[in-house]
Amino acid sequence: MRSRSDRTSSKVFPVCTTLPDLPVTTLTGEQTTFGALAGGRAALVVNVASRCGLTPQYGKLEALHEEFAARGFTVIGFPSNQ
Repeated sequence: MRSRSDRTSSKVFPVCTTLPDLPVTTLTGEQTTFGALAGGRAALVVNVASRCGLTPQYGKLEALHEEFAARGFTVIGFPSNQ
C-alpha cells in the first residue's frame, strides 16, 4: 500500500485503491481492513456516536442487521471520535 502526506500536516495517510483495502482499527485496537470487517457482504457503514451516549439508533441498526444478515448484509459502525 502506498502512502501520501497531508499538505496541512506531517501525518502520512495510506492511499487505497479500493474501499476493501481501507485500513481500520477495531474497538479492541486490532488493525484490520474494511474488507475484512465486511467479509464480502454488502455493508451499511454508520457513523455512530457512542462516546457521548447518544445511541438510540443501535437497536434499529441491530434489528436491520439481524433481518438481512442471512441475505449477505451487515451493518458496520464507526465512531466519529468527536
